[in-house]
Amino acid sequence: MSPAGASRSGASGRGAAALRLHEVTRSYGDVVAMNRVSLELDGGITALVGPNAAGKRTVKKVCTGHVRPTTGRVTAFGTPVWDNPRVLGRMGFVPEQDAFYEDLTGPDFVASLARVGGRGRREARRRAEEELTALGLADGFDRPIKTYSKGMRQRVKLAQALLHRPDLLLLDEPLLGCDPLARRRIQDRVRALAREGCTVLVSSHILPEVERLTRDVAVLSGGRLVARGDVRHVRDALGNVPSRVRVTTPEARRLAATLVSWDAVGGVDVQQDAVEVHTLRLHDFLGRFHAELRPAWKVRGFRTMDADLDSVFDYLSGEVA
Repeated sequence: MSPAGASRSGASGRGAAALRLHEVTRSYGDVVAMNRVSLELDGGITALVGPNAAGKRTVKKVCTGHVRPTTGRVTAFGTPVWDNPRVLGRMGFVPEQDAFYEDLTGPDFVASLARVGGRGRREARRRAEEELTALGLADGFDRPIKTYSKGMRQRVKLAQALLHRPDLLLLDEPLLGCDPLARRRIQDRVRALAREGCTVLVSSHILPEVERLTRDVAVLSGGRLVARGDVRHVRDALGNVPSRVRVTTPEARRLAATLVSWDAVGGVDVQQDAVEVHTLRLHDFLGRFHAELRPAWKVRGFRTMDADLDSVFDYLSGEVA
């Protein structure tokens, strides 16, 4: 587990970190959207998660040079991002919002952006078709984008971000509206890029899908980076949080009668062969449970039911009582 603001630097072998935010604050009048956020990425895939209005979109804007930090510093490969076309040329960005020329086909749209970036006509077309084919869109080459499904449109956005072989890729809700096939195509391509050395920062509300991409998460809440690391370790770092624990035993009623009196237990649900414990302080409960484990309880299984990104998200959102 890394504390908030810690890095995973050194993975890319490029010297300076692929992306570094140092004490970055961004205010809009009296509203503080980012509050002294420090984050360093260098290789692999990191997921940026948090409740609504946590500051995720503002982080993406300062990282891509769309807005300037009020205070602090954002660098990519050791160079300031703001007003720096050269460093931005090493980035790829997939925004959440669509912005297409709807009457163009996918290859025409992606190739046109490649030509704006300086590629010749033939190379632009070749690269566009290669990326779109890798993402499973070859059957849409002859159709205008206005006929594409949401998943197809998401893959067109990803293709345009990859044409120049970026060293740093920023993805904003890339799986939104995708069917299972489109999600798998996008996930496979992003994982392949990471294996090739690209540093990826992805934000998403589809939290189980994020977990299929990476275990490395950075959690934002109220504009602050509150935790960073493996998702299970992140949950531990958030302290004694509400949680659910399922204990499998043929002595469910006997065990429930014991546990319900514990200070750390808010309630129990008795099932035929298990007790589901609603604990107010997970760490305290686990410590006492293991210390007082008795043969008479006949415990056959034990697991924390919500040690995943959804529970972290709900806890930070205030949705867990």
